[in-house]
Order: sequence, then C-alpha cells, then structure tokens
Amino acid sequence: MLVFSIIIVYNKSILTKKKDYIMTNYKNAEDTINALNNELIDKELEKKEEQKYMKYELPKDFIQSDEYCVIEPGLTHFAQDEIINHADLIKYAEEYSLDAFHVIPHLSVQ
Repeated sequence: MLVFSIIIVYNKSILTKKKDYIMTNYKNAEDTINALNNELIDKELEKKEEQKYMKYELPKDFIQSDEYCVIEPGLTHFAQDEIINHADLIKYAEEYSLDAFHVIPHLSVQ
C-alpha cells in the first residue's frame, strides 16, 4: 500500500509539473500573440493616419523630389522661381489641382 501511495504522489508531482509547464508556455504564447496583434493594430493605425494626410495621389509620370521650383505659378499664391517642399505641393494639389501651376524638381547642393 505504501508503494502504491508513493507512486500516486510521484505521478501527481509529475502531472503538476507538466501542467505548470504547459500553463507557462500557454501564457507565453498568449502574450506573444497579443503583442503581435498590438503591432498589427499600430501599423494599421499608422497607415490610416498616413492616408489621412496623403489623400492626393500624384500622376504616375510625375517626378517626385524633396523640393520643387515653381516655374509657372498661375493663379496660385506661389511666386515664380519659389522653392516649395513636397508637403506644400501635396497640400495645394489636394485643394486645387496640379494643372493650376507648374513645377520642376529642384536639386540643391549642400
């Protein structure tokens, strides 16, 4: 009878250790999945924020640059030969159109 009770206690301790091991791994896996989900949510929010500010899509043949030189201001508030950055160009193009004025990429040497 004593041998039987020792075996039961031994088996119970093994099962308890296995259960603890499984629960620990389960918690780690759950934490990992939650962290990955949070990363995906953050990336989606960043994309939405980016799309919120960059609604205007430039034509496919448009040469993108950090800065542009306004060569024909048209009826815009820009001056001829004024240097504008990409954000200003997009902002103005969203409100009006790229047909309202003409720009060329500006290269600056630093």
